[in-house]
Amino acid sequence: MPSGAVVIVILLHVPYVRRAGVWPYGEHEFYAAMADAFIPLLDELLKLQEAKFPLRITLALSPVLLEQCADPLLRSGFEDYLLRRLQQAEQDMRALPRQFTDVLHWQRWRAEGILDSWSNRHKRSLVRTIRDLERAGTVEAIAYPATGAILPLLPRTAAARGQIVQGLRVFERYLEHATTGMWLPGGAIVSGDQHRDNSSLLLEHGVLYTLTSERAAPGIAPNLPWQLPSGLKLLASQEDFLATCLSQDTGFPSSLAYSGPPDSSFRRLYRRGASQTQLSRLASWPPGIAITVAAADQGEVSRLYDPVRAVAVAQEQGLQAAALAAAMLSATSEHEPQSGMIMLPLDAAIFCSWLEGPRWFGEFVRAIQLRQLSLLSGAQAINQYRSSGISELLPASWEPQGDLSSWLAPNTSWYWDTVATVLDMLESGIVNFGANANPLLTRILAQATREALLLLSGEWPCLLGKGGEAKDYAAERVRTHYERFRRLFYLLGAEELDTSLLEHYEALDNLFSDLDYYLFV
Repeated sequence: MPSGAVVIVILLHVPYVRRAGVWPYGEHEFYAAMADAFIPLLDELLKLQEAKFPLRITLALSPVLLEQCADPLLRSGFEDYLLRRLQQAEQDMRALPRQFTDVLHWQRWRAEGILDSWSNRHKRSLVRTIRDLERAGTVEAIAYPATGAILPLLPRTAAARGQIVQGLRVFERYLEHATTGMWLPGGAIVSGDQHRDNSSLLLEHGVLYTLTSERAAPGIAPNLPWQLPSGLKLLASQEDFLATCLSQDTGFPSSLAYSGPPDSSFRRLYRRGASQTQLSRLASWPPGIAITVAAADQGEVSRLYDPVRAVAVAQEQGLQAAALAAAMLSATSEHEPQSGMIMLPLDAAIFCSWLEGPRWFGEFVRAIQLRQLSLLSGAQAINQYRSSGISELLPASWEPQGDLSSWLAPNTSWYWDTVATVLDMLESGIVNFGANANPLLTRILAQATREALLLLSGEWPCLLGKGGEAKDYAAERVRTHYERFRRLFYLLGAEELDTSLLEHYEALDNLFSDLDYYLFV
């Protein structure tokens, strides 16, 4: 009999980057996430399914990612990106010294494999693959708020409701069914505060469970689902296990097989040399795509990156993760009448800087089976386990500080002021013009709502708080969407409506074709 269960929930999300720059921030983020994270992860799931492993993994799907995966511009750009990667790999093999031969063969082999998988295994559609995995019983897909806003921090309940409902609608359009689960960004959820409590909103719209951190209810064991007075159930992560598996500072991704301590980006990267002319084009496209060729040991003695060794380390870490899970569950079972569970929330974006991560995941899943542990989806876990009742949640998240402060850094105050202003203006516009029969006004309001939703993306306050180039990019994105929103708002009361401006913004930010702006009042 299984002596416990592991619930693995994986988020697939990329912020909206369509026509918002290319590199280092912009569409390149989408392409890299597809190539380095999402395709390798789904390939591992397909291999496990083909090997007939009895597993059930939960995938949380971002509406913004679903929309971008379906966008012809980004689909075409992604295929061009894959061809550029392959072309660069071949050029590097001719241009670089012989000492790099092995790693460059690996780079070309990897580029060929991803292109082949995209074209033949996935038929150029990851959503189709996920639907097939669901039908086979391998995956349970759950939803994500529309643009990943940090719901407890939104100043209006209507904005949180709109994020939830729009997220569910996009999910149903692409997955062709409803869901009972939702991943909230950062695991951030608050209850007991009448101004920020999102649990009732989730239940009102059919969401029966979500995820959070064990920090949200200190003293309550996370080895069983929690249940709030509202009836919402929560699966809580165990922070020690989460840090061991996924911390880029101290966990498995920090292994010296992948990187060296002097490397702040967790990898020593090689970028193919560029001429001065090429360097002037960096804003539009990188002259060479970063590849791993070297790492450093603790003595900072440079050595070539060894992909075979790195994969072997990842597989060994998968075994270690399963052993740790089994030990934790065994310790719990000594004090509980019912065997417990461990929930691991995993943002697949981590694989962009941990290329061996999908192999770690595959080995972890195989090792769980060998240790006679069950692999359950989120829905299975809340149905099979009795719940521990809790009265309220503390403001908590998976961010390093453990609370909501990652989105509330001192230099984010202007952002939250802008959010409050935009939501006030949006409600005013919908109340005054929403019922107007003029179809042009309807389009203006819908596009203004899209710009407001993009401004609410949870990435922006987080990046603003981190500083550096990322802060500058986030600030520019916020200002851009605010300016577009403001110009559309003032267009509502204009004597003559400027259709060219509306059409321009519709072409730039074209997600959520089924958007209902009344959700936000």
